[in-house]
Amino acid sequence: MIRSPLTLDLDGDGMVETTSKENSGVYFDHDNNSFAEQSGWVGKDDGLLVFDKNNNGKIDDGSELFGNNTILSNGNKAANGFEALKDLDSNNDGKIDNQDTNFNNLKIWQDKNSDGKLDEGELLSLSGGVRSLNTTYSNSNEVDSATTPINNRVVLPPQQAQITK
Repeated sequence: MIRSPLTLDLDGDGMVETTSKENSGVYFDHDNNSFAEQSGWVGKDDGLLVFDKNNNGKIDDGSELFGNNTILSNGNKAANGFEALKDLDSNNDGKIDNQDTNFNNLKIWQDKNSDGKLDEGELLSLSGGVRSLNTTYSNSNEVDSATTPINNRVVLPPQQAQITK
């Protein structure tokens, strides 16, 4: 099963570090079925774009990540994280920024201990340095060290890479 949450290069090194599911030790409910599956995971210096839709202070499952398990406003699942992000582009200008209704509800989960659980201090605001996120993308043939395809990565320009809490 391929999962495609949007990841962000927070440390500005031009890549998102990941760990394969065999080596991560992380279990996360990607497919919204109340069962946490063994999962590959993003490195501690990078992050996942998230939206705590039910405002419970947790990232419960893949519906709150931006990927192929995000439920769109029309009730269908997104094909990928960029389609999920585009669904929040309320002014249809091809980017998510402070002109869009839900911009301030989007967060970055920097899982500093890489355990797949949201801990105190791991949820960062976009307003700490991200001015906008493009909703367009092109497919990539990149793979990580475990030969997992990297399809949905957001590389922030260096001036936006330092995110504050």
